[in-house]
Amino acid sequence: MSGPNLFEPLIHIGYHKTGSSWFQRNIWINSELGFFQFEKQQNTHAYFIHPRPFDFDAEKARQHFQAVINENAKKGLKSVISSEQLTGNPNSGGYNQRLIADRLCAAFPNAQVFLAIREQSSMTLSAYKQYVRAGGAGSIEQYVNPPEAGRRSVPLFDLDNFAYHQLIAYYYQLFGRKNVLVLPYEMFARDPKEYLRRILQLVDMPIDEGKLDKLPFERPVNAGKSGAHVAIKRRLNFWFVADRVNPVAPFPIKGANKVIKQSCLGLEYLVPDGISKMLDKRRKKRVEEIVGDRFAGSNALTAELIGIDLRQYGYPVSARAVEKREPRQSELTVAAL
Repeated sequence: MSGPNLFEPLIHIGYHKTGSSWFQRNIWINSELGFFQFEKQQNTHAYFIHPRPFDFDAEKARQHFQAVINENAKKGLKSVISSEQLTGNPNSGGYNQRLIADRLCAAFPNAQVFLAIREQSSMTLSAYKQYVRAGGAGSIEQYVNPPEAGRRSVPLFDLDNFAYHQLIAYYYQLFGRKNVLVLPYEMFARDPKEYLRRILQLVDMPIDEGKLDKLPFERPVNAGKSGAHVAIKRRLNFWFVADRVNPVAPFPIKGANKVIKQSCLGLEYLVPDGISKMLDKRRKKRVEEIVGDRFAGSNALTAELIGIDLRQYGYPVSARAVEKREPRQSELTVAAL
């Protein structure tokens, strides 16, 4: 082992709802494990996500981060750029995923990349709950099947954002397979230490089992809300929360979303636990019906790409689903890697 290249960053790109917040609060800031995390995600967004297509400056972006990366390298620390927004926002269907990937590569072509995925039904339900948390007022059906779905003039939620093989193949193409690690979130839930070992192996950092034993694996961050909480907040959002996911509330109140979040924490306890669980179960069943085996072919390609049998983690995987149709261009790219 040659040792870690500390003068290149580790870029953690998401996806959303795969434990990113837990990593940002417990791993990437952990100097004992050998990491340093840039404090403000907003800086990452300002340089890699927000610039208009003709305004992005790769050299300016690299220089902004490189000085800190170099200082950390002298201290023996691996710098981490982490934001789940780097895989795009699920509420807009990840429409800018490729653009962001190109920008990251233009600025840091020798970086290492970590990506976490999640079984698509579970991912969709979790994304919907996050949408409601952000101020969304649509039902699960309205969220998953937005008006004029498939038309790209106004980006909206798009289930195909969770066809992971396309993004994985592209990152392999940009950064090289050996520099990109993709793991299922379900592995973290089942065996968090093994999950972390693989990340440390990616960046050639030493693995100290004693330090891993001290990590707060039992403390979730941004845990999903109850069925009652989601139902109450969605209806209050409709009337009072005007924001990017609900721009036309009839009676918009500045700061309403924060107040409603706090109010729902109390209101949900007025709903019997059995009813709350029933609402959750009904919503989960509806999502599973919508998603079905839609991603079985994509998951087969993903499993082959990352070398992990996704069936053991509950992903629908079907080689037959791949064989019975003509391959897309992105899948031809996969075959060439």
